[in-house]
Amino acid sequence: MRVENTGANTCILCGSDFDLLFSYDTPVALVWKETKTGYKTQLKHSRTTSKHINQFFADYSGEIINRENPIEVEQSRFDNLCE
Repeated sequence: MRVENTGANTCILCGSDFDLLFSYDTPVALVWKETKTGYKTQLKHSRTTSKHINQFFADYSGEIINRENPIEVEQSRFDNLCE
């Protein structure tokens, strides 16, 4: 795994199975590479974090089958990936 700094207050944890976006210190969005599926937290964060999530999916270089409408999942699912 590697960490890619993508801008002010954002970074992406790049793994073999997924890419996980952090806004500030919180994991908030993910692309699962095998299924090319995007996920985002259902927890409402700040307007800035919402922009980070939208930018992540807009700029993602790989194929995403649901780029315009990522699946919302509980925040705990993202938190569990980081434990």
